[in-house]
Amino acid sequence: MTSKEILKEDYYEGCRDECPFLKFIDPRTQETYYAECKQKCPVIKLKFEVKGKTKEEFAYVDTGYQRGYLRIPAHYAKELGKPTYHITASMPDDSLEERIPRYFGRVDIGGVKIPALISCAGTKCLLGRKIIDKFELHFDKGEKLKVYK
Repeated sequence: MTSKEILKEDYYEGCRDECPFLKFIDPRTQETYYAECKQKCPVIKLKFEVKGKTKEEFAYVDTGYQRGYLRIPAHYAKELGKPTYHITASMPDDSLEERIPRYFGRVDIGGVKIPALISCAGTKCLLGRKIIDKFELHFDKGEKLKVYK
């Protein structure tokens, strides 16, 4: 079966703020610092729908987000209102535990609509494996990302 290209992002968005790869904690003061990041990161333009509200975002492709669908920035929680339910998320070393609102919704990538569990946390949109695995992604020399269905 031949795959059909449904989306082509001709650019990557560099991590501009709070890049997790360049996070430093001062051992004396415990203050967190972020170094300037020039790394190019693959993003996908998508739409998500929750409770009849549709928003458009660029989401980072996060192959390490194994069990996730879509995480949107925390500021959306206020606009979306009462969540379908909350999840408790923690870091692998159990150093941080947080209650995160989660909504039933839909993600639309290039016209392909997928039911999804959408979580609100952090400052960036992350596209997880539960969505990514439904597509064929081609990372072209760190310059382009092509999405096929």
